[in-house]
Amino acid sequence: MSTVFGREIIKRANEKTELGGLGPSARAFLVADLLVHSDRRIAVICARSDDAARMHQDVRAFLTLLGKPELAADFEFFPGWEHSPYRAFNPSLKNRIRRLRALQRIRSGEARGLVTDAASLAQRCPPVASLE
Repeated sequence: MSTVFGREIIKRANEKTELGGLGPSARAFLVADLLVHSDRRIAVICARSDDAARMHQDVRAFLTLLGKPELAADFEFFPGWEHSPYRAFNPSLKNRIRRLRALQRIRSGEARGLVTDAASLAQRCPPVASLE
């Protein structure tokens, strides 16, 4: 059963709503609750890459605790290139594959949610035509 807080957020989903004062675990639980009890797609943008990675893990754990482990596979993590400004740019194969997989699953409608950080979101992506 959805929390009272989660139901109120779903009810106000078309309004501009800002949430403040929630800790990382409370935000992750709210996102998991929204994924379980709403048909909307959800994008979570964190300030830093490690915050986004933690949010991804926490949401997936809460989805399992809420009895919806199948939704955990529908919540994507969109990583950045993770490169050092002091060496030649060569993004890891793991992150390239993860980014392409997330983009493809979002485009096809398979992904219900996505978490990323602001810097990763700002990095270039391949054209939509190349994903086909």
